Amino acid sequence: MIDLVALTMATVGALLGAALLLRVRQYRLRQRKLELENAGLTAAISSSQQWAEMNEAIFQNAPVSMIATDRDGLITSMNRAAERLCGYSREELVGTACMTVLHDKKELESKAAELAQNEGGVGDRDGFDVLTASAVDDLAGVKWNYMRRDGSRVPVSVVMQTVTADGSSTDGSTDGGTDRGAAGFAESGGVTGYIAIAVDITEQKQMMARMTQMATHDHLTKLAGRALLQENTAQAVERARRYGTQVAVFVLDLDQMKRINDSLGHTHGDKVLVEVARRLRGTVRSSDTVARVGGDEFVVVMPDIMNLGDVEQCGLNLVHCIVPPMNIDGHEVHVTASVGACVYPDFAADAKHLLKRADVAMYVAKEDGRNQYRVFTEDMLKETVDRLSMEHVLRHALANEELRLEYQPQVSLGKGVVVGMEALLRWTHPKLGEVPPSVFIPLAEETGLIVSIGAWVFQTACREGVRLREELGMDLMISVNLSPRQFQQRDLIEVIEGALHGSGLPAESLEIEITETMVMVNSTTTLDTLQRIRDLGVKIAIDDFGTGFCSFTYLLQYQVDRLKIDQSFVRQAVYDTNAAAVVRTIIAMSHGLGIKVVAEGVETEEQLRFLLRRRCDEAQGRLFSGAVPASEFARVVETVGGTQMSIRSL
Repeated sequence: MIDLVALTMATVGALLGAALLLRVRQYRLRQRKLELENAGLTAAISSSQQWAEMNEAIFQNAPVSMIATDRDGLITSMNRAAERLCGYSREELVGTACMTVLHDKKELESKAAELAQNEGGVGDRDGFDVLTASAVDDLAGVKWNYMRRDGSRVPVSVVMQTVTADGSSTDGSTDGGTDRGAAGFAESGGVTGYIAIAVDITEQKQMMARMTQMATHDHLTKLAGRALLQENTAQAVERARRYGTQVAVFVLDLDQMKRINDSLGHTHGDKVLVEVARRLRGTVRSSDTVARVGGDEFVVVMPDIMNLGDVEQCGLNLVHCIVPPMNIDGHEVHVTASVGACVYPDFAADAKHLLKRADVAMYVAKEDGRNQYRVFTEDMLKETVDRLSMEHVLRHALANEELRLEYQPQVSLGKGVVVGMEALLRWTHPKLGEVPPSVFIPLAEETGLIVSIGAWVFQTACREGVRLREELGMDLMISVNLSPRQFQQRDLIEVIEGALHGSGLPAESLEIEITETMVMVNSTTTLDTLQRIRDLGVKIAIDDFGTGFCSFTYLLQYQVDRLKIDQSFVRQAVYDTNAAAVVRTIIAMSHGLGIKVVAEGVETEEQLRFLLRRRCDEAQGRLFSGAVPASEFARVVETVGGTQMSIRSL
């Protein structure tokens, strides 16, 4: 960051040198004029007078304020810039007023007290002596407030120097061309006067304030930023340590921001964040710190908390303040938040761990259903350690060849034969053993590891699919699941194309399964990505259909090839009339739209009979086979083929 004060002082220093040299020349010209008059040299006097007038014109038109005084502080001259700066005319000050008229008395007393600590007796000086006298080095570059005639203050940067009778300054020589002293007008040696050069630094201070604001605050919400948050948290912890109080930190993460950004756009999303910031500020105390530290993540620091009951009430208040609907440019927007809290010194020994553990509690609130708060406990700490350990080993799972694919057959209920297979990811760790997909896939999704793992899944499924098609002599459909994080990656189309070209699998034999929630976001980006996948010739299927709130209108817009009815409906359909009605409706409407239906989780013949009566197209489940390695898939195909007659008999 540019040091504006240093830059200002460098400019002042250069101007000061020129100004003081000018004043020395004026002093010498006056001396020379007296000599010439005594000698009767009129022409030389005229020339000298011209030089004096020119120097005076330069002095008066200098761009910075210049005020000269005698040794007692009486103002002897000032230029036009000084008049504009302080609001006084030369007639009002020159020869009648002391320099102290331009300075606040309290400022002078404060500086006197400061100097008194550094050198004995200085504090006894009067106001002007404080500004000048022997403390020039201490006062050079001091930021003062000039008192204007109307009583207002102007922030200035002042340089003060003393000058002796022979024209030399306290720290320079008149012969060196770098004089910083002002020429005085005494007849003999010693200090003869002073000169103050001041620059109005109002704009610099305003710019510094803006730059400080930008560096420490979030530009959108005007809340504290990460750096200021850390500073305030550390200060709150230090005060709590000193006075035996508590500090509570709340990490708040919005639950629906991605959906809002995708559906309404980021401009509306930003307005939601501004409204959330307003609500948070209105919920907490003025002494609390509210910060925005990420896209949709906020932090509240509350010092001087008395007990855990206060923490729980504050957490509840933060959750509730977000719930009321927001009106964003005519759109009614509903947002909820997950809040995690941690308390110093009960569960964290310093500011760093206080923030981290509040973040852990926030993730627990999300996993427990969102729109609620959780206070950090030691049990969460153990879960965090286990989670970090799991994340560490998962990062090496792909390189260590611990991941593999298994395939579950998809059976045509009309023909009783295998027509496709779904690739399912499995992980066996040397020490952890078989890790359930429900454990490691969400972790891979959250950490972003799913991107590299997903690319490997596409390549492996296509390669092994081609080998099985050739071995069986069948046109199998290879289904691969696509996670929400993969769906967002920019090179998704290139990954799919690479897997197809590298394996030789026809594009129409690859089907990508996306979840129902992924198509709920009706955005241009979603539509464009799905269309680009279809342009490759790849099929689109919606997995776990019925568990979300997907409209059949989306199915028309996205041109879906297959729907997979969630296994929960399949299991309940044989004894629950409502579930049965849902399945019948999905099948009937899908067929009306020309979409095939696959039933998941078929485990009993009773379930199969129900699906056959409703003319479901395909099914998969343990009734036919669970997921098996590619090496065993041929055997499964033969087994299912042997049940063709029994399927038809149902």
